[in-house]
Amino acid sequence: MMSKRTDKRTQSALVRAVLMTLSAEITRNRKRRGFSQDDLAQRVGCSRNTLRAIEAGRPTVEIGLFLEAAVLLDIPLLGGDARNIRLRGDYAQRESELLPQPRSVTEIFDDF
Repeated sequence: MMSKRTDKRTQSALVRAVLMTLSAEITRNRKRRGFSQDDLAQRVGCSRNTLRAIEAGRPTVEIGLFLEAAVLLDIPLLGGDARNIRLRGDYAQRESELLPQPRSVTEIFDDF
C-alpha cells in the first residue's frame, strides 16, 4: 500500500506569493478562453487533479507543469513575451559559457 506523499518543506512568503499569483492567472486565463479544467489538463499533459493543484498554487506540483499551462494561456513569464524570454535565455547561456569553469581536482598520491 502506498502512502500519501507528505512534504514538510516550507516555502518563503515570496515563493508562496509567486505561486498564488501564477495560479490565479492560470485560472483566470483558462476561464477567459472558455477552457474547462479537463481541456487545459489534456493540453498541459496532466490529470485534472494535477491541474486543480496548479490552480490552487500547490508547491509540490512540478514547475514545468505550471510553466506549460502559463505558456498555453499566453501568460507572460519572466517579465516578457516568448521572444524576449528566448533572447534572455540565449544571452544567459552565452554569458555562463564565458565564466570561468571550476577546476578539476587532481588526486595526489603521496604514498612513499
